[in-house]
This record gives sequence, C-alpha cells and structure tokens, in this order.
Amino acid sequence: MLKRFEDFQVYDTFSKRIGLIGENHDMPDLYGDQDSEITLTIMPNQFSTYQVFNRLAGSSFIPTVVSNKFGARKLKSPITAITPISEIRTYQTFRHLNSTPIQKSSLYFTKPKFESQLQIAMHDGQIFGARQIIDGKPVHLDLNRLPYRESLVNLAENLHQKLGSEFSRIRIGMGQNGPILLAMENFKLNRPELVNLYFKIHESYLGKLPAWYKHKVQNGLVKTYLNEYINREEVLKKCPYIL
Repeated sequence: MLKRFEDFQVYDTFSKRIGLIGENHDMPDLYGDQDSEITLTIMPNQFSTYQVFNRLAGSSFIPTVVSNKFGARKLKSPITAITPISEIRTYQTFRHLNSTPIQKSSLYFTKPKFESQLQIAMHDGQIFGARQIIDGKPVHLDLNRLPYRESLVNLAENLHQKLGSEFSRIRIGMGQNGPILLAMENFKLNRPELVNLYFKIHESYLGKLPAWYKHKVQNGLVKTYLNEYINREEVLKKCPYIL
C-alpha cells in the first residue's frame, strides 16, 4: 500500500533539536526542551535606548542629539527627549519641553520624519524577523521582498558590530534617507520569528535543513498563524510585502 509523503515522520529527525528558554511559544513539535542538543536562551536587550543613543552618537541611523535643554533650544520642533532610564517623550515646541521637569543628562533630538515604523529582531547581527506597524498592529513582513532590505541588513550588521549583543530587538522608522533607530524594544516574538530562528540556529550549528522540511513547517505553523492573525486582503492594500 502506498503512503502519502506527509504520512512519513522523517521530519522529526530535524525537529526538537533546539531547546528554547526565555520566550513562551506554542510549538512543542518544533522546539525541544533544555535537554536538546542546543539550548537557546533569548534575553532582553543588553543595552537600553538611552545607552545605545549615547554609545552610537554620530551613526547614520541615530538622530543627532544634544545633551542638555540649552542645546535643545536650537533644535527644530517637535523635539524628542530620552531620559537616562529610557523614557521617551516628544514635545511639540521647545516652550513645552522647557516648562517640563526632565531628568538630568537626558538626550534631545528633533523627531525624525518617517513613513512607517518597523520592529526588527536580530541574532548575531542577522535579521530573523521584521514587522511593520499598521493601524497600531505589528504585521509580519517577507524580508526577501522588501525594496529596502539591504538598508535593514546593513543596520543590523552595524548594530551587532558596535554592540556585540547576541539578541537585539529594535523599533525603527523608515524614511526617505533610510532607517532611523527609534527605540530598543523587547517585543514578544511570535511564530514567524521563532520558526525563522529555529531554521537559522539549526543551519548554523547542526546542518542544513531540506527545503521540503522548511516548507512543511512554514505551512503547518506560520501560515495557519498568519491566517488567524490578520485580514490579508485588507492589509495588502496598505503593505504589499507581508508574509
């Protein structure tokens, strides 16, 4: 009797070889436990928004900052302030800013202009997840189809080179002059990111995964999630690059 390809369990050879700590998920058939061959620990961002803006001042993706209210007088409005504890607030005029008590050593810069906001997840300087904020909701993007993919890749590599963090999660603004860092943001990782992360770690440390296996996992875990998560027809009208 002939069996369908889907009836064979050979894909189990590739699953559950990586354990995941630090991020809740609903994929017990993909990720293993702490006794797996590799245990991956997802940590919060190593550096705060304030620390990164301080460390990387002068980088092309960091707004030009001043370190006191006196200097902020020369900035164009609206003006954004980041306190040493990474509280971020934007003031429409310098008058509003100047009349507000703000923690000493805060950073000030003109609010960047951008057309869209993205959330980017990175491991060792490589992007494994990208989402665009549409109507206040993060929508997963197909990184390979993005016309500005190269600028995001360069940003991720640059951040990793300068910070050395294993994991980073950020929010950026996409404008005419490329990406601008808005914040270090510990957003929750969902199925699309975690599936890509599994593929990345497996192929980096355990060996290449066959295309049929990736296709099966993506169809079974990612597509079902996306179909429940968004109204594709409506979202496609606003962004043609969604997963």
